[in-house]
Amino acid sequence: METSYSQTTGRTRRAFLGTAAGAAAAGYANGLKGVDWLVRDGALTKLWAMAIQAMLKEALNVETTLRLVQVTNWFDDAQAGRFDLASSPVVSTLMDPSDYFRSWYGKDGPQNYSTWSNAAFEELVDQIDRELDETKRKALVAQAEAILEQDPPVLPVSWEKINDA
Repeated sequence: METSYSQTTGRTRRAFLGTAAGAAAAGYANGLKGVDWLVRDGALTKLWAMAIQAMLKEALNVETTLRLVQVTNWFDDAQAGRFDLASSPVVSTLMDPSDYFRSWYGKDGPQNYSTWSNAAFEELVDQIDRELDETKRKALVAQAEAILEQDPPVLPVSWEKINDA
């Protein structure tokens, strides 16, 4: 599950990344109030969101309101940017960076709900798509991942392996 930060709300996503000192540096020394958190309705996603909600409050003084919605409504609200925070599983047809890098993090990717973009990342994804040499391709993927770590479009909060067969 990953958490996206809406670019349309005017809140800085940096306030959510890391420590109380980081939140203070971003201008939120007294925390944040009234953060609308869009959560897909489901037993596990609700449980994770409630746990993370408590951690955000305790560690960063971020007060969120969980808005549990059915999956279809979640996609409508996420696409329209009607959220401050949104939680969703990252789902990919292919477990290959060419698929999920472009879909979830690409400038016009259909699951890029935070509307994040980074020109250097886009250039690397184009190179990854064309590279056939496995060693060179892995090096390009590592460079793209480094950009995601330095300028995160989403915040990974858990990893769940699901095999559909």
